[in-house]
Amino acid sequence: MVWRGSSSVQDRIYACLTYLVPILEVLGLGSFLISAIPIFGFLILPLLPISAIYHASIGGFAVIQIGAFLGLYLGVVRNETLSYLLRFYAMQSLLLAIIVALFSALLTGISPTLFLLGGAAALIVGTLCSVIFLGIIAASIFCIVQAARGLYAELPFISEAAYSQIR
Repeated sequence: MVWRGSSSVQDRIYACLTYLVPILEVLGLGSFLISAIPIFGFLILPLLPISAIYHASIGGFAVIQIGAFLGLYLGVVRNETLSYLLRFYAMQSLLLAIIVALFSALLTGISPTLFLLGGAAALIVGTLCSVIFLGIIAASIFCIVQAARGLYAELPFISEAAYSQIR
C-alpha cells in the first residue's frame, strides 16, 4: 500500500465511480454464468439500464465507451491537479477495462473456429468468460471498498502499471 497523502470524501466517491467502466465492460462476458446461476442476473439487474446506454452505438461506433475511456484517461489520469488517489484508481479501472476488451476481441476473433469444434469448445469458452467475469467483478469490488476507505488497492501487475502511468 502506497500512501500519498489524505484524500477527500469527494475524491473517494469519484474513485469508486471509475469502476463502473470495467464492470459495464465485463457484463457481456457473464451471460454463461448468469444462465447457469440466475442469482447473478438479479445482482446485475440495477446496472442494465446504465449498460444499455453505455453500449449504445451511434453510426456503428461505440461513442460513449470511447468517450468514457478518453475522458477518464485524458481528463482524470493525466490531470495532475486532481488527487493522486483518484488518478490511480482511474488508471487502474482503465487497465481492468483494457483486459476485458482484449479478451473480448480475442474471443470474437476465434469464435468461428470454436463454432466448428462443437460443445466442448463452448464449455471451455463459457468457463473462461465466467472466470474473467468473476475476476473483474471481484477486483472491482475490492478496489471500490479500498477506495471508499481512502486506501490504495494492490492488484498484482495492474497496480504497478497504474503507478507507472501516473508518477
